[in-house]
Formats: sequence, structure tokens, C-alpha cells
Amino acid sequence: NDLASQGIGVSVVCPGLVRSALPDSSRLRPDQFGGPYLRPGADAFKGEMQRSGMPPEIAGRIIVQGIRDDQLYVFTHAGWRDRVRNHQRSVLAAFDWADDAGKRAGLEDPSQWR
Repeated sequence: NDLASQGIGVSVVCPGLVRSALPDSSRLRPDQFGGPYLRPGADAFKGEMQRSGMPPEIAGRIIVQGIRDDQLYVFTHAGWRDRVRNHQRSVLAAFDWADDAGKRAGLEDPSQWR
């Protein structure tokens, strides 16, 4: 929003499982960044991506549409709504815990950090 007045938009892309070469990234890492290495579980993950991942062409169309629609968050998998909702509940619960944590930690005035 800070740059919207200058014609600059931002979209946060939150993809679900998309068929890609991501599992091969550790094997293809350039020497200047530490070189290749084997990531445990990468082959199983790659197989799962190929079996059930969204084709990249479809993910790309959704992402481009989200950018055109000026969406801040662009999710490729609408079916993940409940997963995100549950995650957000746990994040909000952590704020509830933090409300009282300063007092329990012995701080005199924890409200100054709001």
C-alpha cells in the first residue's frame, strides 16, 4: 500500500504443491553457493509433486490473474483455506499467550511493548 500511489503493486504468492524442479534445487546448487548436495526426502517429494502437484501452467495463470486483480495474497490452491485458517488460529493463540507472558517473566510494565 505504501507504493500504490506510485503505481507499484505487490503480491505475495502462496503456492500449494506445483509440479516443478524444486526438489532438484539442492543437486543443482552452483559451487559459488556451496555446491550440490543431497537433500534427504527430495526424491519422495519430487514423486509426490509429479503425481499430485498442480501443473505450472495452471498455477501461472492463477498467479497472473491475482496480480492483474491487485491481490495482496495470491493462493494457487483454494482448497487449503482450512489449513491456513487453522494456522492463523495458532498464531492468534500465541498473541493471547504473549499478553500475559511479560508479567509472568517478571517485567514491571510489559504493556510498554504493545
